[in-house]
Amino acid sequence: IMLTVTREKCLLGRGRHFAPGMYSALAGFIEPGETIEAAVRRETLEEAGIRLGRVVYHASQPWPFPYSLMIG
Repeated sequence: IMLTVTREKCLLGRGRHFAPGMYSALAGFIEPGETIEAAVRRETLEEAGIRLGRVVYHASQPWPFPYSLMIG
């Protein structure tokens, strides 16, 4: 899960099936051999068409299914 923040604004995604006013943080999976920072940059470019510079890790949370780790 990633949240792109610039000053007082943040980047959120919106799916076509979302209810009006509903948004989501961007998210994705890390490819084998990829760093967390590279995955954040790649997923943000793929999902929003935005190139990122510096990436800052905030926290992680174990996710029970499918034995994953959520990183923010």
